[in-house]
Amino acid sequence: MVTSQNGSIAFLANFGAYMGKPGNSVIPVNLENFKVGRPIKVGTEPCDEAVTPNGKQVLVTVEGNNATTGYVVAIDVTTLKAGKPIPIGPMPSGITIDPNGKTAWVALDPPDISHDAIVPLDLSNGKVGTPIPVGDEPWKIAITANGSTAYVVDAGSGELVKVDLESRKVVDSVEVGPQPHGIVLLAK
Repeated sequence: MVTSQNGSIAFLANFGAYMGKPGNSVIPVNLENFKVGRPIKVGTEPCDEAVTPNGKQVLVTVEGNNATTGYVVAIDVTTLKAGKPIPIGPMPSGITIDPNGKTAWVALDPPDISHDAIVPLDLSNGKVGTPIPVGDEPWKIAITANGSTAYVVDAGSGELVKVDLESRKVVDSVEVGPQPHGIVLLAK
């Protein structure tokens, strides 16, 4: 779940159908009156979301129908409409956006762990950059305020991985325990 920049709308990734309710969508919830909006169809198994720094879009990772075709969908916060899916790679999970709003970083967790990585997505043109291998089951990503470093939690290996985004290389890792699935960075 993420909220709009002004905090008035929550966007919830609805991974699948449950108790007769439709899945495969993002559900907007007005936090002022607690009303649930119309589901925004984004594709099979949406997983994570991030709000662009300008607050105009919510980016959603969508696993897709199989383990080879995942994508990112941008939702316009004003119209609540989904844009065209951008193919990103197999089994996207976490997504975050660098502080300058130019690049989204997506964690890829395909069945073949030799391809587990984070991958940059240029938000100006929709081009996917070269993946950076980060370990087993990358799940969530956090980026420092200056945009120089990414921290990735690897659920499969139980590690926190430090990535230098300028050199595009892993520079350190530490075991943190089984199945880490989230990360938040606090400012000093």
